[in-house]
Amino acid sequence: MNDFTDRFGDVPRGLSGAGTLEETMEYAVQAATHLIAGCECAEISVVQGKKTFTTVAATSDAVRQSVDLQRDLDEGPILDALGDTEMIYVADLSSDERWPRWGPKTYDLELRSMIGIQLYVGRRTYGTMGFYSENVDGFSPIDRDDAFGFASQVSAAIASVKQTESLEAALANRLVIGQAQGRLMQRYGVTADQAFAVLARTSQDANRKLVEICRDIVTRGPETLNGV
Repeated sequence: MNDFTDRFGDVPRGLSGAGTLEETMEYAVQAATHLIAGCECAEISVVQGKKTFTTVAATSDAVRQSVDLQRDLDEGPILDALGDTEMIYVADLSSDERWPRWGPKTYDLELRSMIGIQLYVGRRTYGTMGFYSENVDGFSPIDRDDAFGFASQVSAAIASVKQTESLEAALANRLVIGQAQGRLMQRYGVTADQAFAVLARTSQDANRKLVEICRDIVTRGPETLNGV
């Protein structure tokens, strides 16, 4: 068993048992400060659109301020990592020419060096994870490799949680649609196919999601169709 496996063997279990997506990310940033040598602070930001991101988990106010600066100044490693770059290392935030405004301001927050890693599985990008040190050149090549391996485990955990949440939402939607069909069948004496056709037509005419129409019927009764 190699050294990485010795130290990180319990990470997948911890990530999978964290719970919701937010709880999984919170576990990840806290674990990073214990498992990655040189890492005093960590954060995860999720992608919401092209060059748009939100910080979901962070271990310190300084890190949150650093991320906010990237958004305000429109420059920084998170923005670059949302592209094709898998990993970015900044040895000295006070003098890195790639981000002449963001770097020195982050250095003033007593964050001296950082690793930025894209969180992705296949072609799906979920966001970025940042590892920060309070020392200049605070991460050795081994530390950077460990951070990349750790981020890969985090990416897999995020993908798993999102898939589970999507399946749970799909099952819940299927249940409420079935319940609405049943209410219409009982009230109007129609078949299941006829009831679904009414629901689909109502959704299209009202420009509302099918599941929203169904929730109204389940909670308030079939007569809500007349008010749609």
